[in-house]
Amino acid sequence: DAAIALGNNGADIIELGVPYSDPVMDGPVIQQATGQALENGFKLSQLFGEHTCIAALGIVLRNPHRRAGFQLRQGLKNKLSACGRQQAGKLGRFFRDIPLQSSVISPLIRAAETAEIIMAEYTKEIKIYRDDRLAEQNFGIFEGQTYQELTKKYPQEWADWNRDFSGYRIPGGESFLDVRKRTESFF
Repeated sequence: DAAIALGNNGADIIELGVPYSDPVMDGPVIQQATGQALENGFKLSQLFGEHTCIAALGIVLRNPHRRAGFQLRQGLKNKLSACGRQQAGKLGRFFRDIPLQSSVISPLIRAAETAEIIMAEYTKEIKIYRDDRLAEQNFGIFEGQTYQELTKKYPQEWADWNRDFSGYRIPGGESFLDVRKRTESFF
């Protein structure tokens, strides 16, 4: 009821804390609670009840676990790890009773893998569309570097980026504002 009231009164975006929407950020307690809810038969339609139109507006998921470590990397070629495939399978079971029309993903390989695993849970075929506007930030010269490597290899650029985190355009890459404009054009 609260989400409906917010929407009716002008809220542009309402974020619901759906488990496993970002498994890297969810700590072990939330992950354990999510696992227990799924094992007990929780379905996403129970969250929305008669208001499944909310779900139809769109569900945004971050990529499950990938092979790369904590580096600034766009990861177009990064595949899901075994853990990521398992998480995607749980997502598929979690979302399978929500009537999806289509899926729109970024150009990442792991995004395609995630969508295919989730869509495999549906009895009807659901079209998957790729949209480059959903790509991760292009980190330019920072790409594939650890934070420690950046401080040594690109000390001035690193300092400039930390001084203006949103507006600084990394040489050969994008600023966060560039990413925002790109993704806003999608939505």
